[in-house]
Amino acid sequence: MYKKSLLIIFFSLVLSTLFFKGNIAVAEVNSLDNKKVISSLNKTAQSRASTKFFYESIRNNIMTYFDMFENREINEKELEKLIKENISPALKNSDDQVALELSEEKSKINTISIKSSYVEYSLGKLGANAKEINLFAKHPHNAAKTKNIADVASREAAKRYSKYTLWQGNGDAYRHALWNAIMTKNISRDWAYQVGYAHENLKPGEKAPDLDTKMDITNNYRGRLDGTTYKDYNDVQLTQIVADTVSKGKKVRIRTYTSGKADRVLDGVKTKYVNKFVETTSGGRKR
Repeated sequence: MYKKSLLIIFFSLVLSTLFFKGNIAVAEVNSLDNKKVISSLNKTAQSRASTKFFYESIRNNIMTYFDMFENREINEKELEKLIKENISPALKNSDDQVALELSEEKSKINTISIKSSYVEYSLGKLGANAKEINLFAKHPHNAAKTKNIADVASREAAKRYSKYTLWQGNGDAYRHALWNAIMTKNISRDWAYQVGYAHENLKPGEKAPDLDTKMDITNNYRGRLDGTTYKDYNDVQLTQIVADTVSKGKKVRIRTYTSGKADRVLDGVKTKYVNKFVETTSGGRKR
């Protein structure tokens, strides 16, 4: 028994070492790739890309503007003006935009990358990552509408679904689908497509790194279909229509209620991560 335990420990250490070395190798390759990209940029962009401060400064500014808008300290036109005057000029060409993404990576240096156990019950903050910031810099006139629609989607999900469904469940699927449906109807399908990917820190059409992100992207897509199909309905009607599509299994989830062994108890309810897409249901729906 003692020898068996020692063997298990030994092989665990070997695997951990291999995994660690593998991560170092990947990091070194990425570092070399980044150096090549940086060297291809203009002088100003090279300087910006070399430190975390370019990204962190712009991110702090745009998130402050969104917070001011959320707190009704500024209106839609004022939000657009602040972005247009203070964010857009710093990101006026492709070199600047690439520099922002590289600077964002510098901001993440020395952080340990592990599978997140963070439970999120809303769409979260807009303008937190470089891809979103680049989009809003190009289209500041869409910022307020996008923010308002995100807030509507998060509020409606919280009203219509029990809390345990709002992460990886039916309510989560509804939130993403509704956000994209209303953006498609009120802004454009192309904008919803771009910002839906950017919010996941991905380029349009980029492959999702994990099943959780893939779930969000899939429900974003199906929401855009709803926004196209039901474009002649008003927003209030659309909130009901999308909820009905969730109940009918037209969206996807990766976490379900379970009466058996649970891997996470959410709001007092036993739930289980199923590691695959399953059809949504009316489970947890309150209205």
